[in-house]
Amino acid sequence: MIGEIILYSMGYTDAKAMAVKIVTTYKLCSEQLSAQSHYDYGMRAVIAVLRASGNLKRSEGHLPEDILVLRAIIDVNAPKFLAPDVPLFNGITSDLFPGVVLPVPDRKAMQLMSGESCVERNLQLTDYFWGKIVQIYDMMVVRCLLGVLNGAFDSYLTHDDVGSFLRDFGAVRTESRESRPNALKLEKETTHAIVRWPRVTWTRQTAAITRASRRHGFMIVGAPFSGKTSAYRVLADALSKLHAEYPSDNRWTDVAMFVMNPKSVTMGADSASVSFNFST
Repeated sequence: MIGEIILYSMGYTDAKAMAVKIVTTYKLCSEQLSAQSHYDYGMRAVIAVLRASGNLKRSEGHLPEDILVLRAIIDVNAPKFLAPDVPLFNGITSDLFPGVVLPVPDRKAMQLMSGESCVERNLQLTDYFWGKIVQIYDMMVVRCLLGVLNGAFDSYLTHDDVGSFLRDFGAVRTESRESRPNALKLEKETTHAIVRWPRVTWTRQTAAITRASRRHGFMIVGAPFSGKTSAYRVLADALSKLHAEYPSDNRWTDVAMFVMNPKSVTMGADSASVSFNFST
């Protein structure tokens, strides 16, 4: 019922059928897929799909509604599934959306800018690496914060969030992680920031991030040297380049990157829950 109402409010005419398919997808996933601590089939996951469906309805409203909802389900869930669960997930979606073929999104501009960033970073934009970049981008569209495990713990904020952060708390900008935290200074002419928080203001700055972003985040998990950090850095470069070249296109924005002190983050036993230690 909640999903149906939200879809109606987003302009879906066949909201009831689409809501049933979303809920059924998660029900079948919970029954057939493996049990992993980071798999989420509750209301939070449903809301993420509904939000993605609304975004697609606004940007690609000319497409059939079942295509939009199926794409939202795949974009939100596919990146988090383990390899053995992917065929099962594909089978579930194909049964619930028989005959629905997803059109290939036009990502030529983003791929071109990602290629330029890879050249600058001495990387190769292989098909696999590009696929991971696209998955991160799709997740960022519906989930605002990004964390990286087994590496620096970094967070992304959207352009609007950064603007709110700057106005409310005077965020700071630095050119490198090695800069001394207490020597950081504000540069309001740019929205791109890499921040190391002074310990004395950690609680205040963390509270600012919490208020600035009202969405749940997501994490990139993998072995060392598997490309996690390189993938999101290349994506950040690409989005910033696209924003500079097409400033009137609201699909692209300057990316603000806030680097948090890993020692201030306490991981839960299941590596899926995170809490901040304000004393560090």
